[in-house]
This record gives sequence, C-alpha cells and structure tokens, in this order.
Amino acid sequence: MPKRILQDVVTSSRKGRKIETRRGNFSKNNKGDSTLDVRMPSRARTNINNDINYGEGGGFSRFAIWGVAAGAVILLFFVLLSVLSGTVVKITPLQKKVVVSGLFSAQKDAQEGELPFKLIVLDDTASGNVVATDEKEVERKASGEIVIYNAYSSKSQKLIKRTRFETPDGKVYRINKSVIVPGTTVENGKVVPGSVEVTVYADIPGEEYNIGLTDFTIPGFKGDPRFDKFYARSKTPMDNGFSGKVKVASEEDVSKVEKELQNSLKEKLLTQARSQVPGDFILYDDAVFFSFDGVGDSVYGTKDNIDVTEKGTVYGVLFNKKDLSRYIASSLIENYNGGDVYSLGLEDLKFKVKNKDKFDVSKDTKLSFSMDGNALIVWEIDDTAIARDLAGTNKADFLKTISKYTNIKKATAVVKPFWRSTFPENSEDITIRKIDPILSADN
Repeated sequence: MPKRILQDVVTSSRKGRKIETRRGNFSKNNKGDSTLDVRMPSRARTNINNDINYGEGGGFSRFAIWGVAAGAVILLFFVLLSVLSGTVVKITPLQKKVVVSGLFSAQKDAQEGELPFKLIVLDDTASGNVVATDEKEVERKASGEIVIYNAYSSKSQKLIKRTRFETPDGKVYRINKSVIVPGTTVENGKVVPGSVEVTVYADIPGEEYNIGLTDFTIPGFKGDPRFDKFYARSKTPMDNGFSGKVKVASEEDVSKVEKELQNSLKEKLLTQARSQVPGDFILYDDAVFFSFDGVGDSVYGTKDNIDVTEKGTVYGVLFNKKDLSRYIASSLIENYNGGDVYSLGLEDLKFKVKNKDKFDVSKDTKLSFSMDGNALIVWEIDDTAIARDLAGTNKADFLKTISKYTNIKKATAVVKPFWRSTFPENSEDITIRKIDPILSADN
C-alpha cells in the first residue's frame, strides 16, 4: 500500500519568507493506534518565535501599565472614602423615672399651669321588645328632637325648664330641662347662629301632636327683639303621642330589657369612642360617663309585643399626652424647667375619678382624679437645632456645643474619615440618632 503523505505549509507574517516543513508519516503503535509524526526544521521554529511581536519596543508600554495601576488605586481610595465617610451623633435625652401617686385635677377651660381636658360625646339607640300582659287606659305625649338657634347675640342664652316652642298652627311643645344656646360666631366674614339640640314634649297628650318636620317660635320672647332671632327647627318628627286603651307590659319585664339594651349600648359606644380618640390623646377607662333615656313611654303599646327603645350617650374625658406629661413633670420633678417632654407608661397608670357619681360631665368644668403607677419623663430633642449648631465646628468643641442643651443626658459623635477635624459644613450631612428610652431602665 502506498504511504499517505501529509504536507503542511505555514506562511510567516513577513512577506517572502516561508517555513519549511517535512513530510509526516502515519504509523501504528503496538495497540493499533495511528499517530502522525510531523517534525519541523529548527530554522522554521526559530523564525516563528521571531515573528511574534507585542508592539513597538517588544512589549506593552510601561507607562500604560503604571497608569492603569494608579487609576485603580485612586478608584479604590474613593470607594473606601465613600464607605468610611459620614457623621453620626448619638444622643440620650434627659429622662427621669417618677412614681405617680396622689390626687390631681383638670380644668375644662384651663389656665396657665393647669391641666386641660376635652370631651368626646357620642350617642346611639338600641331597641328590643317585651310581651304585653294587660290593657290600660293611658295618655301619652308626643316628643321629638329640635335644634334651637341663637341669631341674636354672640352671648349665650339660657332657656329654663318648660320653655315653650310653638308651631305655625299653634301646637305647643316644651323642654323638660334647662338648656344653654351658644352665641353667634363669625366664619369667613359671615355671622353663624349658635345652636343646640334638645328633646321637646307635646303640651298635651294625644295623637294629634304627632306631626312631621316644622319650624318653631318661642312665645315667651313675644314683644322682645329676641323673638325674631331665636327660633327652632325639627330634627325628627314628633311621634308616640297617644290617648286611649293600650297594651301594658310589666315594669319588671321592661326594666330587664332596658338593662340589656343599656349594657349593649355601653359596649358599642365605648368601642366607638375609643376608635375616635386622636393618637396624641389618651382616654382612661374610668374617665368615661354614660347617660340613658327611654325613647317614648316604653311600658305601653298597641301590639302584643311592646317595643322598648333606649338612647345612650357616652362622654369621654380626653387628655393630651404632652399636656399630661408636662403636668406630671411639673407636679413631681423638682426644678422642672418647663421644657417639652413626653412620658412612657401613661397608659398603664391607674386612673380613678373622685366622686364620679356626683360629677356632671355635661356641666362641671373641674375634674378631680387620682393616678398611681410609674412613668418615665423624657425630654424632647430638637434634631435640627443640634445639627445646625454642630455644622462646621471643630471636633474638639463637640462637648462644649452639646453642653448648651440641658435636655441631653449623654452624647457621642463619630466623624468619618477619621482624619477629618471638623463636622460637615452642611447640617444635613450630620445624622442625629436618639437612643430610645426604656421605662424599666435605671434613670
């Protein structure tokens, strides 16, 4: 068999030069594998080595290598600088743990140094029924809600119990308790009459006093300039007026249903009141008052099942948390400087109204109460003012600057990079971090 001959010709990158090759022969080893033996002349190998060129001068420019290295170092420097830079000031505010125990007071119209309180008032109704057990001849007066307006003066006007309100066709209704009608106010340059909502009752019993919505005058003001400026308008129809034979339920059964309705209203109204307390106010459980009124004469009806309806009103006494904190601080901390403070533990204080059964929340303006428990008074920190005072100052003057703030218990500062001797010129580049106080900590 003729031999297979392999010829390779490799041409140099330089013109006119060739690399000689020798013929290669396939041969078999003792395992039967074919191998190719190609041998290159030594001169050709030398020429190839000489033809590999890495640029002028025989290699990369040393200046380029040093330039890349220097750029990398500079880039690394700025990366480290960005990571290590920054100014953080940690502040522990002044705080004082106090034992709250004693009798205190709050005023609805508080003066300087007194604790103010506000009221939240909500009402709702609930209905049930009771089985009638007998019949009885009864007379019942119609009733309903009206709104009384005072467009006469900016001064409030008291209307005594049994003041009359008359419809255009001469029907008379009366209030069963005295009320005060607020005076006028001015809103956007316009005079707005003062108003109050009350319940009125027909002067005589009977269904003819069950009427729809209407206007009322006050006969007692006839011949007086107030007659045209004091008036009322229905908020609800007048109803439940009756004269004749009706179904009768036992007072015991009615009382039981009324008690159930009142308990239901208490729970409902208290939930509503708590949901409407603003976040910066606090409502204590014992600072809640309820009043209930039966709507109509619940003992009587014309059906076998008598409807029983209760109207409930909740009055919640609210305290602003900051006002209460300052009041506690001024009462229990010697040499309190009057600064802005807040308290931890207010919600856990045991609060109890003194002589609660004698306090008329709708009229009385002073509330006496006791509080017992522990509270932590914490002074407020003005982050912006501190950062502004530190901006551009020398690190060595840090404690001198901070010492001006009497509401700071402890402060530390870290300025990066470490070789920097001053705080940043821009106060926004200074981060103020307050250490959160803990009520259980020693203070």
